[in-house]
Amino acid sequence: MSSYLDEEEQMDAIKSWWQENRWFVGMAAAVILIFSSGWQLWQRHVMLEQREAVRCYMAMVDSEDPKVINTRADALIAKHPKTPFAAVAYLKKAQGYVADKDYENAIKMLKYVAGDPKIPAFQAIAQLRLARVMLTQNKPDYAITLLKDVRNDYYLGWSDWVLGDCYQAKGDMNQAAKHYQAALKILSNNEIAANMISQQLMALPLDTHQGEKHA
Repeated sequence: MSSYLDEEEQMDAIKSWWQENRWFVGMAAAVILIFSSGWQLWQRHVMLEQREAVRCYMAMVDSEDPKVINTRADALIAKHPKTPFAAVAYLKKAQGYVADKDYENAIKMLKYVAGDPKIPAFQAIAQLRLARVMLTQNKPDYAITLLKDVRNDYYLGWSDWVLGDCYQAKGDMNQAAKHYQAALKILSNNEIAANMISQQLMALPLDTHQGEKHA
């Protein structure tokens, strides 16, 4: 399921952040320009920084070379640490580390984003990915604790999906079914995700399904 928490969802979060901050910058400038034209320079500086951050982001995602991606991610983080693109860079680096099975460094990258509440969408993505890494490390209880902290409504369905995987790994099939059903309800409009969750739900022991029907 990791393919569903990809750059498309990250871009949705970036667009949301951008719209909110552009509104703030515009309103602040409109008021303060009455008193000082110096704020025009400040606004221009902010816009130029955002454009440069976008350029760095596009350069990073346009490459398919893991080493180039990692280098450009480092540059993005160093130059634009306060933009949402820095969070994407950390997620990108973590993705590369996971591909290389370097889980220690992947966990470091994901913990950084998961611990930063300034951009809730990216925090939720990092929490979900960190939980999946912990699950591959046979630490389902740790993963469950992480997932219970997911507060972003958009990602609750994904959280339930991973929680289902966690409880299945623990052998608690009733809890697994409960969370798979919750995920299926929330993600019903996502045809591919819904089909995958349905398959996992149907693969659970038959008595689990029967118990859920009577619940």
